[in-house]
Amino acid sequence: MIGKIVDVNDLGYALVKRLTISSGNAEVEVEVPVRVLQEANFYAVKDRDVEFEVSHEVGDLDKWQIVMSGEVYLKNEKEKLVFSSLGGLRLAIKSEEFYRDLKVGDKIYFKLRSV
Repeated sequence: MIGKIVDVNDLGYALVKRLTISSGNAEVEVEVPVRVLQEANFYAVKDRDVEFEVSHEVGDLDKWQIVMSGEVYLKNEKEKLVFSSLGGLRLAIKSEEFYRDLKVGDKIYFKLRSV
């Protein structure tokens, strides 16, 4: 899915950035360690175009700059939100499609790259 980084926040309690990515049918908030961003040469800046994927399978890792795995732990039906823990970091997805397709306990992979 192609999207745009619409907000970047430094989390004051850790060396982590929270990226908010908006695409046509989904809004994603993902927490990524600063060190991972640096090692992947991924510049997290507002208005940057990105591609992201949330899937059950690892797939081809070569085309992605960042790949994180985790587990779905909560779904909010009213807001069509899905929450996942990526090794203790939060991934929140607001989307009817993802809400319908993901279940609590599912193992998922979040993949990200610059476009």
